[in-house]
Amino acid sequence: MILLLGDLLLDLFALPLGSTVDGASSFAPRQGGAVANVAAALACLGVPCRLLAGVGRDAHGRRLLRELQAVGVDTSGVLPCPGATGVVFLQVDEAGERSFAGHSGGAEKALSRQAIEEALGDPLQGIRWFHTGSGVLEGGPLEEAGRWLVEEARGRGVPVSVDLNIRRHKWSSRERMGEAARWLGERSAVLRASEEDLAALGLPAELDALASLGPGAVAVLTRGARGAEARVGGETLRQGASPARVLETTGAGDAFTAGLLSVVASRSGPGAWGEALRAASEAAARAVEGCGATEGLRGGTR
Repeated sequence: MILLLGDLLLDLFALPLGSTVDGASSFAPRQGGAVANVAAALACLGVPCRLLAGVGRDAHGRRLLRELQAVGVDTSGVLPCPGATGVVFLQVDEAGERSFAGHSGGAEKALSRQAIEEALGDPLQGIRWFHTGSGVLEGGPLEEAGRWLVEEARGRGVPVSVDLNIRRHKWSSRERMGEAARWLGERSAVLRASEEDLAALGLPAELDALASLGPGAVAVLTRGARGAEARVGGETLRQGASPARVLETTGAGDAFTAGLLSVVASRSGPGAWGEALRAASEAAARAVEGCGATEGLRGGTR
């Protein structure tokens, strides 16, 4: 079982694709949130997982619960929290690249350590891997819960996987982003980032820069259509992008992370990381063929 902690959001895509939010004729609701996307992708890949996340006591929260449960995510840790369920507006350009155009909510940052312990007791019991993202350190009760679970997992020998997934507009300063990235990197067994994440941190978009943030981790850098590379010990592995008919790219990195974890959480030894990178590339290719972070993996394209 993989345990995940992070944001669960409702993504609203401007339609038709290619429209701006202010010019859209309608909006398509999709399950979103970086860590929740990884959970849904893992479930689609047949990997048992449990998500810890906060939602509001509202219709959006109920929709998100249904969508996660439909693919097999254990939602016993998706808990009602103060505030509204987070909603994000997205627009997709003609090349399939998405951009964010507004956010509201608050419940996604209100999940507390106390709420988790009251609902689950020991959330790490029976857990083989723990995954989270830099978003948990953006503030609120979720930050306290995130720091607690990362340290608790490490203390018990549970490997920690981290996706940097930097959203610069959500941070008060680049210094605070850098502190969070270093804190997580120093505690991770696997550290994934995109070139855009490193640029947001003011770092070169190179594997060496990512590896410097997580000196004890397997560092995995994704480069979009140019594939990915990983530093495993002293060896650098490279993987090309799998062929895909790109509709939009929202969930590519999250699906990549899920594909990676689907292998490394159950395998070790020679060849495991090469297999993991191939599985990650294939999962990312499936994700970009749907509208919404996980629709391609769920079998949808529209």
